Amino acid sequence: MASKVVNNVQIIDAPAGNGKTYHIREQLHNFLIEHPNSSALAITYTNRAADEIKSKVDSTRVHISTIHAFISHLISPFFKQDEVIDLYFDKYGEKIRTMLTSKKKKDINRNEKYIKHYGEISLDVIKKNIHKDGINYGESSFSAYYYGRLSHDDLLEFTSYVVERFPKLYLKINRQFKLVVIDEYQDTAQCMLDLFFEATSKNKNMKLCLYGDTTQQIYQTYDKNMQDKLKSFGVKHGKLNNYRSNDTITNILNNIDGRQSRRQIVPQDSSIGRSDFLPMVICMDQINIDSYVSKKIETNPNILALYVFNRERFKNIGAGDLFSAYKQIFDYMNPISVKDVLTELDPSENPDTLMKVLLSIQRGASFWKNKRYGELITFVSNQSNIFSRQMILQTNKDKKRVNEIWKRAYILLQGRALTIESFIDKITEYGIIRNSVTEDILQSEEYRNSGVFNVCISEFMNLINKANNVSTQHGVKGESHDAVVFVAEDSTSYFPFINMYDFFELWSNLNFSIDDFESFAISYKNEIKLLNDKVQSIKDTNELQIIIKEIQNLFEDNVYYKMLLKEIYDDYFSRSKRAGSVFLKLAKIIKSVNKIERIMVAYKIFYVGCSRAKRNLTVILDKEKIEGFEDKLKQKLELVGFKVVDASKSQIT
Repeated sequence: MASKVVNNVQIIDAPAGNGKTYHIREQLHNFLIEHPNSSALAITYTNRAADEIKSKVDSTRVHISTIHAFISHLISPFFKQDEVIDLYFDKYGEKIRTMLTSKKKKDINRNEKYIKHYGEISLDVIKKNIHKDGINYGESSFSAYYYGRLSHDDLLEFTSYVVERFPKLYLKINRQFKLVVIDEYQDTAQCMLDLFFEATSKNKNMKLCLYGDTTQQIYQTYDKNMQDKLKSFGVKHGKLNNYRSNDTITNILNNIDGRQSRRQIVPQDSSIGRSDFLPMVICMDQINIDSYVSKKIETNPNILALYVFNRERFKNIGAGDLFSAYKQIFDYMNPISVKDVLTELDPSENPDTLMKVLLSIQRGASFWKNKRYGELITFVSNQSNIFSRQMILQTNKDKKRVNEIWKRAYILLQGRALTIESFIDKITEYGIIRNSVTEDILQSEEYRNSGVFNVCISEFMNLINKANNVSTQHGVKGESHDAVVFVAEDSTSYFPFINMYDFFELWSNLNFSIDDFESFAISYKNEIKLLNDKVQSIKDTNELQIIIKEIQNLFEDNVYYKMLLKEIYDDYFSRSKRAGSVFLKLAKIIKSVNKIERIMVAYKIFYVGCSRAKRNLTVILDKEKIEGFEDKLKQKLELVGFKVVDASKSQIT
């Protein structure tokens, strides 16, 4: 654990498995004892991480939530105020104007839908309607600017924008909380860190603690000013213990990381236990990967499979038709992806209305089945935009009636052949959901045409029941699992973009650490940014060549440049002698930074994924994608500590 206190801000930087979650819980427990009349705020990276802390810290004086949930709670009371709505148009007015005059098909369709709903469309009409209805948080990955609906990212940016102009809002933080703890600070948006820094600076009695691990910083979102600010707090390394993983896996993590200064040890009193088998890397044909993982999940309920999701993943857990239907709604033109809909199982966070309703019913029925009546009452109350008034208990006479309704809902969810449309019809008949919500769903042409209404409710339940066994590789921060299966994949369609096999090829040829490669990646990214900034003003091709030559000279002795970039630059200068070709290959050079960043992300995701395992770890590789460097990669993996198995030559279980 490493920490440095500057004034009333503390940064704790520690590797995976070092006990950050434990230390957060202990800090909160100590706070409750030492400050019996004060409150604390704990911000987590995921809902699952929040739930883990809540299970150990049971106090109304500690508010535990994700950053989006907290910020929504903080700012949403002001979303109907004219001054805040005016700021909304200050920030997003130009985007709205561009969309209004756009000739793009998606914008034309969006405009037509607005006219169909409101009768006309213009900036003034949109302003009038948002002033009437207010701004809202859309709990999704995209914004609907015409309707004042903010996405995940825009919620944070807009809140920062509002608070800067109404600084009294800082008081809602520093007067309410004496302690603020932020977990996984390295992946917290810069604007949010600035917000909490500012709130802390205005109250010397408030303490801000940031917990994280820069090794697990997947998203490079900080500018130089923020990087310098974070560095100013300083870091001092203490004893590096790994409380999550056993000796075997910890040794592998140390070798993947590659830094002697960050090598962890397992405490002698660790109770994790030995691995059932030597951590394995299995090379197999792509066609067999999903069936293998599916069988592993069936035989071992404690396994967590880490994937980049696609149709086959959902097919293997019995939700293939559900995926296919949603794929028609959320195609490549839609800012929401199928993954956004089918992997977000928190009803308050899911971006799709139908899925929100299904998840809400399932969660409520689960509370009822397990006799968690207090949680059920709170949940229904908090989801009042979905549940009808009759589901809210007002008198003791309501208990028997509501209990019977939830019994019926639970039975419906167990129906194997019942379609989603029939399910919606039934819960409407029971009066569980607001009529306005079910009408919007049942009258939706998108749902009707996609075929989602014809999908059996059993596919939705398969999604629910097997969701704990499957996760994205970047969505498991702070978690630990007895057994992990890491499926190595590239991701070129959805963020975060990952060049996993480019990483493996580079890694198999060179000995390097995360620090070494990241230092190169940041330096190269800065040079390409400067080049990109200058391009628009450069008219002389000779001047452009001089700048690019300077970049080449700067990195030409670097081993990463030689392996990843040299061919691109050589090609540029060989072709640029011909008239008109100077700018032809420029885009390739500018885009080359993307490859570097995607390899860096892959490196960290590989480390993060492997570090979730306590006792057993398996990595699955696509045999076809390692052709040409298979032998070198095998040697590297064995040196790191894995047993490498070729599925085509060996029997695996």
